[in-house]
Amino acid sequence: MLFSQVQLDPSQLPEPPLPGKDDVPVSQPSGNATTSMHALILVRPYIIASAIILLASMVFGFMRPEVFSGLMEELEGLVTEIRGRGFFSTVIFIFFNNLKAALAAMIMGPLLGIVPVLQASLNGAIIGVVIREATAHAGLLAIILGLLPHGLFEIPAMLISWGTGIWLGLWPFKKDTLRFRQRMRLAAGILLRIVLPLLAIAALIEGALISALKGG
Repeated sequence: MLFSQVQLDPSQLPEPPLPGKDDVPVSQPSGNATTSMHALILVRPYIIASAIILLASMVFGFMRPEVFSGLMEELEGLVTEIRGRGFFSTVIFIFFNNLKAALAAMIMGPLLGIVPVLQASLNGAIIGVVIREATAHAGLLAIILGLLPHGLFEIPAMLISWGTGIWLGLWPFKKDTLRFRQRMRLAAGILLRIVLPLLAIAALIEGALISALKGG
């Protein structure tokens, strides 16, 4: 009788604790799209850091192109190899070349994130040198239009890969509930669900542009 007369005010009930930024539903399958997007939110600060490294390296490469003359020779050899291929062969070559770089960033990322940082730095420097060389023969608008189509997909895909690699590399210093194996599962979901589709689209666009230029 006494208990039946007790009225509970819902506003006085304790609120459930909000999930922290490092709390991820790791019990879901690693290939689940929702889990991958949640993991992408966790990696976002490191993606931004990768973008800053890329932009800073672009500026350095633009200002000091002589430092990267050896890398430009390798790039020219790569371009020559691509020119001798057909459309489908070019697409496959570009896709797997970028995929190897993305895999290396994630697999070697746990080594304190050194490999993805180096990749972001070198790629930024190469882009800076290419922009400097191209400005001597074309306007800035033409360069932007040339880089924009495949850059909309390839650069974001690589930034996500580098950011994920750095995130994995800093795992010993993170104080959260995620274990290393769980982080690797989340990284695999990001690779399969997000990075791979972006790289595939980028390879198709680059292959189409290269084929169009050769046809012209």
